[in-house]
Amino acid sequence: MLEEFGAYFVVLSARNIDAYANMISEACGEPVRYGLIRYSDKPLNRSLTIKDHGFSYQKEFRFYVGECDKNEVQDKSIRLHGVSDLLLEAGSLRFESASGLVRYCSQGQKKVVYA
Repeated sequence: MLEEFGAYFVVLSARNIDAYANMISEACGEPVRYGLIRYSDKPLNRSLTIKDHGFSYQKEFRFYVGECDKNEVQDKSIRLHGVSDLLLEAGSLRFESASGLVRYCSQGQKKVVYA
């Protein structure tokens, strides 16, 4: 994930998801939908909410705002006021797999440390 997304991150607590969605909705005047991405090995199943199974390690969560034409390529910007109040300060993250493997990564560091 460091290679794909970089060494800088923010953490949005699960308890703040509704507040974050409301903040987005207020900022853009559109309803907001959100949820976990699902993964499939079947190419015809892929959509905004279903990605290729090869990306399942990401355990992605998305927010969806409004609707646009399927050929839309122009970026849209949304300015969120007060978003820093919803985000957690996380200089380092600890990940533990079901098998007990522990890994750490720190803000701005381009390496993973194994315990």
